[in-house]
Amino acid sequence: MTRSSLFTLAYALMLGAAGPLAACASNADSTAAAGGQSALEASTLDESTAAQASMASPYSDTQIQSFVAARSEIQTLTPGQTTEAQAANQRRIGEILQRNNLTPGVYNAIETAARTDQALANRVAAASVSGTTFTDAQLQAFVAASAQIDPLNRQIATATPEQRTQIGAQIRAALSQHNLDIDTYNGIAARAQTDQALGQRIAQLRAARPAPAG
Repeated sequence: MTRSSLFTLAYALMLGAAGPLAACASNADSTAAAGGQSALEASTLDESTAAQASMASPYSDTQIQSFVAARSEIQTLTPGQTTEAQAANQRRIGEILQRNNLTPGVYNAIETAARTDQALANRVAAASVSGTTFTDAQLQAFVAASAQIDPLNRQIATATPEQRTQIGAQIRAALSQHNLDIDTYNGIAARAQTDQALGQRIAQLRAARPAPAG
């Protein structure tokens, strides 16, 4: 069994379709940002595919890293309750993008493309945890969560919109149960595709888990 068959990723839409300059403008956009995780997809990525995706992508690694850094800051903003507060948030978002050397167009393009381009989403997930050293507790939580999430991911392709919403809720519940956020989960899964040592650690933890009853 190859590493690419061991791991699947759960993807989340982190911002509403309106893009970053409207992401914190209203409660409705805040709901889209927080609740977008209902649209999840599965993906596997081997080393050669990862390298090819990076070469073929119109976005450089630097742009992906800047996108992740900007997204992390944008997600901390509190939705504005008034027109003035919404305008202030838009100014802050503009400053965040400028500080990370991104235009709104590039940020929005990456955010939108990552919803359907799974190779790009893998790169974003990996960049989200770049430089992170995962503890055994985190990896054990990942293995436990993936045992619940992988079967759900396999249902996505043929699911109806209503079923996808239900699957999304189940995946979020699995992540919450094991104290993982979706960025950490996806980051571990993405890095394990190209980090042989990490992949082996996860495979060992998975092999050590008791077989399911029945």
